[in-house]
Amino acid sequence: MNPLVGIYNADGGIIGELTYLFKKVLGRGHCHLCDLTHGWNLNGRRSWKEACSASSLEISFIHRNEATDAQLTAADLLPAVVAFKNNEWVCVVTSAELAEHSDDPDWVIRQVGFG
Repeated sequence: MNPLVGIYNADGGIIGELTYLFKKVLGRGHCHLCDLTHGWNLNGRRSWKEACSASSLEISFIHRNEATDAQLTAADLLPAVVAFKNNEWVCVVTSAELAEHSDDPDWVIRQVGFG
């Protein structure tokens, strides 16, 4: 199975999370992957959790400051979902696709081949 990694368009850590939240509240920052997986719920969106439970999806999530250079290069624009295939990272869900489908977890799961 190829590892899947979702890369948030935000930095990890307390300062990164607080900065993202501040920008989101003010309408100056946005991450469609965050919208898909969490929305405003710190415990995660119910629709995302239910869609994952109904599939065999195994995905890890990281913030942009936790991603490798190879993952960031494959993603190009963030947020994105990348997979490790044939010894390299490739983008399987683009930033534009996440923007279009941030309210449709089933679409994202089908796109990465688990639905």
